[in-house]
Amino acid sequence: MVVEPGKLRILVVNAISSAQFDDVRRNTFLRHASDGTTVDVVSLRSGNKTVDHLSLELVNSVEILGLLSGTNLAAYHGVLINCFFDPALDEARECFALPILGAGQLGMTVASLLVREVVVFSPTVKMIPRIRRAIHEYGLERSVAGIVPIQTGVEALQKLQLTGEVEPALGEELSRCDKKALALGGEIGVFACTATLGLTPLLQRHFSFPLVDAGLVAFKVVEAIAALYRDTGLTHSRLVTYAPPSELPTVLARLRGPSYRCGRTEKDQESDQRTGIPGVRDR
Repeated sequence: MVVEPGKLRILVVNAISSAQFDDVRRNTFLRHASDGTTVDVVSLRSGNKTVDHLSLELVNSVEILGLLSGTNLAAYHGVLINCFFDPALDEARECFALPILGAGQLGMTVASLLVREVVVFSPTVKMIPRIRRAIHEYGLERSVAGIVPIQTGVEALQKLQLTGEVEPALGEELSRCDKKALALGGEIGVFACTATLGLTPLLQRHFSFPLVDAGLVAFKVVEAIAALYRDTGLTHSRLVTYAPPSELPTVLARLRGPSYRCGRTEKDQESDQRTGIPGVRDR
C-alpha cells in the first residue's frame, strides 16, 4: 500500500487487549490530527488486559513485537505504543526502522517542558516502582516532584471512556490526589495510564493545575516526527543502541503470528477472509 504524497499514516498500538475502546481512541486521535493524517488503532488480540505487573508487561511486549512483525509497516510513517510503560519500545526500535515512540516517555517529557514540577498519578501502588524506573531511564528525576497513587485502579479510568462521567467516589479520590500533589509542590500532572485519552477536560475539574494527556501529546509528537521521516528520513539511530541482530529475519519469523491486517492491500484482506484468519476490522 502506497500512501499519497503529502499524506501521513500513523499506527497506534494499544499495548493491552482492549479492542472495545479502539473506535473511541481512533476518533479522539482523528479529532486532533492534522489534515491528511490517517490513523489506524489496533489492540492486542491475545494479550493481557492490563500491564500493571512486570510479568504481564513482559507477555504483552512479546505480543506487540508479534503484531508489528505481521504488519506492513512500509505503509506507515510512524508508530505510537499507546501505553504509559512503553512496553517493547526499545526492542521494537531494534527490529524496525520507522519512528516508534511511546506515550510514557513523551507524556512526561512534554509535561517537563511546560514546568519542572511534574506529578505522575499512578493507577495503583503496585505500578509506582515501575514508574520510578521509567523516570530514571528517561532522565527526568529533576523534573518530577513525586508520584501519587490513585486508589481506584485502571478499570475505573477505562470505564470513563465509555460513560464520560466521573462517579462520586472517583471524584473524591481525584480531589484527594490533587491535594497530595500540591503538598509535593506539583504544578502539572500526568496520568500514568493512557486510558485517560481524551478525558482531560473531564478530569481537569478536580485539579488545581494543568493535566497533560499523555496519549494525546504523544500522538502529536509522533505526527510531527512522522512528517520529518516522510520528508527527510529522520528516525532513531540503529548504529549501536538499536543495531539489529544478524538473526533479525529469524527473530521476526518466530514472532510473526496471525496478521493484524494493518496496512495490507485489498487482495491481502480478501485472502485473510478466505482463510478465516481473524483480523482487525478495516477502517
